[in-house]
Amino acid sequence: MGSLILCTQAAYTVVNGTITASGVEFNDAYRCVEWLLTVPLVLVELILAIRLSPSESTKECVELVVLAAVMVGLGHHGEIATDAQTRLSGGACR
Repeated sequence: MGSLILCTQAAYTVVNGTITASGVEFNDAYRCVEWLLTVPLVLVELILAIRLSPSESTKECVELVVLAAVMVGLGHHGEIATDAQTRLSGGACR
């Protein structure tokens, strides 16, 4: 089983259909690493699906993968921040 699933199972419990926090801290780094893998892959898949020329595809794929990594990095900064201003500037919603 993947580390993200095991980490989530440790952080939450389900009792009679109700999800509650178990008190075990959820490691947000797992989620960010997963995003670093899946977001760029989905963007590359989108570029390949619209069938641009090879030179346009390469240019767009490189640009989108770099921007996706920056987006996830900035989001992680906002996610781990403790003060509200930094969390808002980093894009964290909770």
